[in-house]
Amino acid sequence: MTKKTISVLGGGSWGTVLANLAAKNDNEVFLWMRDSETCKSINEEKINFKYLPKYLLEENLYATTEIEQISSSDIVIYCIPSDSLRQVVNESLKHLKTNSYLISATKGVELGSFLLMSQIVEEITKNKHKVGVLSGPNLAGEIAEEHLTGTVIASLH
Repeated sequence: MTKKTISVLGGGSWGTVLANLAAKNDNEVFLWMRDSETCKSINEEKINFKYLPKYLLEENLYATTEIEQISSSDIVIYCIPSDSLRQVVNESLKHLKTNSYLISATKGVELGSFLLMSQIVEEITKNKHKVGVLSGPNLAGEIAEEHLTGTVIASLH
């Protein structure tokens, strides 16, 4: 498999677990978050003390507060709380590579519009990117402990 550059937007437990899985599979991974203290602890100690304090993260996982970092990413995974997804997708839009794949790992629907999170990504990016959805009965703590789980990534593309 070809090594990819992957960015995960969202440094909570779910985003951290997804970023670490991508890093375990020998990809270069950037984990974007707004919290500079958590970013520092991930880069210096390889631990997300705020959300997953028991788990050591991979060496090829780098935390950043600079959303511009996604400009080198082949795959961008949105793992943001649903009430912030629209804002973060808009913020990330100008930094996306032309041919990058976008994956929504955010659960839920948008209040008011009842759009799925992947539909919000498609709407904002004006269908210029291939958009997929990562979903399943996934619990971050169980995945961090490497329990068996089932996950599906689906896309119309």
